[in-house]
This record gives sequence, structure tokens and C-alpha cells, in this order.
Amino acid sequence: MANYTCEKCLKSMDENNFYTYKDGRKTELCKKCLTMHIDNFNPDTFLWLLEKMDVPYIPEEWNVLRDKAYAKDPTKMNGMSVFGKYLSKMKLKQWKMYSWADTERLKAEHEEKVKAQAEQQRRAEEELAKQLEEGTINEAQYKTLVSVETQHAETPVYAPQPGPAADNPYNEANFMNEDELPDLTEELTQEDKIYLVMKWGRLYKLDELIKLEKKYTDMRNAFEVNDPDSDETLLLLCKTSLKMHTAIKKEIGRSLKIS
Repeated sequence: MANYTCEKCLKSMDENNFYTYKDGRKTELCKKCLTMHIDNFNPDTFLWLLEKMDVPYIPEEWNVLRDKAYAKDPTKMNGMSVFGKYLSKMKLKQWKMYSWADTERLKAEHEEKVKAQAEQQRRAEEELAKQLEEGTINEAQYKTLVSVETQHAETPVYAPQPGPAADNPYNEANFMNEDELPDLTEELTQEDKIYLVMKWGRLYKLDELIKLEKKYTDMRNAFEVNDPDSDETLLLLCKTSLKMHTAIKKEIGRSLKIS
């Protein structure tokens, strides 16, 4: 294994301590020195490095890796927490044909796709509302087919207040109140919601859609998925996992009622 000398810290280290350009050359600075001023939440601090490595900037792909690192342990995040993983991701079949020069085009295509999905969703729901008014579909059909956010906007649902605690380990009073937990759905934009509904279907609540997408992203990061059949299997596994957790939650809910 060859050794290289970092032009900043002047230390001689083996090649694993240096990133690799697309032409096979090693970076002039070691990984630690090259990334020491990266703020993973501020693109201005790392875009110049992505350009240097000649890989495109795909915000949603960067953010998935960033959020995963943050969730693991925010106190241990540093410049290397995301950058190296992102470079590896850009070597996958899905991205390896792109370069830094494709950044703006890919961004524009993504925004156009989201915009088209939003317009498609709007037209579909307008047609459903018209069919409901005309009586060609019933309310159950309408609520099944429209998005979760539309249902909530039209008929808000408020959770009942918990009753007094009982001497039962499954009593709600013994668990953290949901009001104390951060509401991740509030961070979703309209485009995010439309994307999730178009991908997973309209039969899931917003928090379930977030869980499905996170499970999907985590598993896709762990296993290289390059063909439609594997991706379809991955989607099915995520839905099955959510169904199992929902069943467990319902079982606990029955215990709460018994108490």
C-alpha cells in the first residue's frame, strides 16, 4: 500500500487516508485536512469540494446521509461524517455517469418533477371532489383516494385527552406524551408530501409515510439496489415492517383499554 504526504499537515500516511479523484489520483490533502471546515448543514462549505471531486450535488442524497449521521450521534459529526459516504454513493450505477457540470440540470429536473407531481395531485383531487359532489363516488371512496393532508384539512382529527393513570405497565400515563415529541410532519413541504404519497400510496398517514421513506433510505444505503425488481422488493419489505410495528402498537393499545 502506497504512502502519500498531506500538503497541509505534512504527515505521511497510507492511501486510505486520502480521497480519490475520478482519474485515480489521490487528493493533495488528507481526508481530515480536506474536510476540516465542512459544516454538513451548510452547502457553501462543501460545494467547492464536490466540484473539486467532479461529482454532482444532489441535495436530497446529501441530506439523507447527513440526517443519518446526525441521528446516530450529533456530537460526533465532523467534516468526514458525510463527505466520504457521499462520494461513494456517487460511484453507484445511478449516479456515476454524472459530474459536477450536471448539478444544475439535475436540480432543475428534480424541481420540475416535483412540480409536475403537485399539479397531477391537484387535478386528481379536484376531479375526486367533483365526483363526490355529483354522487358518482361515496365519501369512503373519496377519503381513501385523496391525500392525507387533504383529509386533515377538511376534517381535522384531535386526539382525546388521556384518562387517569392506572396500575398497569401499559397505561398511557406511564409513557412519554406525544406532545413532547417533535412533529416531523411539520417539516414536510407540500412537494415532500406529494412525493411521498405518489411513491407509497394514499392509504398511509404522514408519520407513516416518513417511517416508510426512512426505512427505505436506510436499507437502500446498506444494500446496493440497481434494478427495478430489487427496488420493488425493498418497497414491499418496508411496508411489511410498518404493518408489523402497527400490529404491535395495536396490541399495546388493547392492553391500555383493559387497564
